[in-house]
Amino acid sequence: MMAYLNVLKSLRHDVDEYHIRVAECTECPLHCVSKRPPYASFRPVFRGNVPCDLLLVFPSPRRIDTLAESPLAGLEGDIIDEIVNALLSFYPRMRVGLIPAVHCYPFVAGSGLDEKDYRDPTKHELTVCYNANISRFIELANPSIIVLFGETL
Repeated sequence: MMAYLNVLKSLRHDVDEYHIRVAECTECPLHCVSKRPPYASFRPVFRGNVPCDLLLVFPSPRRIDTLAESPLAGLEGDIIDEIVNALLSFYPRMRVGLIPAVHCYPFVAGSGLDEKDYRDPTKHELTVCYNANISRFIELANPSIIVLFGETL
């Protein structure tokens, strides 16, 4: 079991099950092509609060996320953190959650984990991951507002 600081106690078991579900997911082709981020099996696949008032959905994990063993690391993560901190300065009680649109790192088959080999997930991969995983997380988080960043539509 993981230690969750921002997860409602009654939801911790469900969140643990969600992590297992993500780690064992074989629903889309990314599970074959992708090297799963190390955090998929033992680190949170989301950041923030569960439940949350505002859920930010960002594009798929990047190389920096894989290397940092954390979702939303690097420059993109810094920008999102600034946005969240600005929101919290106006609404200090707002609970915010962040999650990637897909959990696997999509890169060109047969290549390494170089940023240049990164590719955006296909519409099919986004749809399958949403149906298999993200929709369940949205049920757990129960956000009032969902904001999509990048090409997550």
